[in-house]
Amino acid sequence: MEEAHDNPCFILDEPSLGETNTASKPRNANGDIDNSYPYNGSVNCTESHTQPKAENSTKVLSNERPLPVFSRGRKLLYRRRGVILALGGAVFFSAENMFMDVLADSLNIFQIGSVMSLVVIACTFTFIVIKSIDFPKTNWQYISLVISGLFLASGLPLALESLKFIEVGDSITIIYTMPLFSGIFSWIILREPLRIIDCLFAVLSFGGVVLIARPPFLFGTDGDKLVGHNPLLGAVYALASAASFSLLVVTARKQSIMGIHPVTILFFNAIVVLVTNAIVCTILSEWAFPNPAEWGFLLGFGFSDFLAQTFIYMAVVVEVAMFVSIISTFEVILTFLWQFLFLHIAPDWISVVGAALILASCVGLATKKDPPTADDNNNDQQSSGSAENHAPLPSISASVSASTSL
Repeated sequence: MEEAHDNPCFILDEPSLGETNTASKPRNANGDIDNSYPYNGSVNCTESHTQPKAENSTKVLSNERPLPVFSRGRKLLYRRRGVILALGGAVFFSAENMFMDVLADSLNIFQIGSVMSLVVIACTFTFIVIKSIDFPKTNWQYISLVISGLFLASGLPLALESLKFIEVGDSITIIYTMPLFSGIFSWIILREPLRIIDCLFAVLSFGGVVLIARPPFLFGTDGDKLVGHNPLLGAVYALASAASFSLLVVTARKQSIMGIHPVTILFFNAIVVLVTNAIVCTILSEWAFPNPAEWGFLLGFGFSDFLAQTFIYMAVVVEVAMFVSIISTFEVILTFLWQFLFLHIAPDWISVVGAALILASCVGLATKKDPPTADDNNNDQQSSGSAENHAPLPSISASVSASTSL
């Protein structure tokens, strides 16, 4: 008996003291309970205790969490998805630069903009039909779309007009003050935070653009000055272009707050750009029929612009306008890379230093600590309009350098 009671299974399965049901006890030939038989309930014990342990072990395995390193990596990628999307937009903007370099020698810039707008209209309208996206419902929403479209359509002509009075390096340097304008306008109009560290990153990025563009008023020039050289008037045009792009960012962000879908903003802005560019090109009598190769480049230019704007739209949903504007200047580095790979044009060491400064500003924005917010969802309500901001900008960095012959 002692040995039987030493077995814990026997103690668990044995009826408690005073229990009358002894049917489970082993019996002898006379039908009496055989107390000499060491009943230990091994079968029931195995079934009643081993199986629960297996179930518990299964639960433990099913509740195992992923390794911390993968969890942290996914969390970091999710938190910085706006930066990644902005870099993706910079890739397509740099591709747009290359298409513009090829097309600017044979076609007018306004004709290129018109064809680009047609491609964007076709892509956005298809998306609107498939997703059954609603159009704006109020007059103010339509008015805001016209305003943002005019900002988009006026930025490039202002930049090109500045080339009549100042050199290309001066113009592009002034135009790339746009991140500073974006931060100031969004701070004034949208009440977005503007901190010292943000301004430092903007200045760092601007310094990189200065080294790459090498404006003659800082580095001197070896060539003759342009006919009708007027630095003051040229700077006014370039600053107006940068301000136009920056106001486009702020307006489009406001449109998103109003509930206008980003694709709808793209669609209506492309219509405004198409109408304005077509009118200007008709007035200048600059229409020309492209050859098959030029048609291919035009389509590539249009699709690159659409994809770039889409990426930027997605980026500004989770990042503020100033961050996206600064990160998108990474297109300058990518443009130099494509030129080296496809056109065999190697940048000098000053350009490399400038590209490093731009890259440093992008890395700084991507790794800096976010400001505390009441709710992360507030960031998701930020406008998707910054994509429009750079819709013409890629045309600037490439076509400005190529349009000196216009």
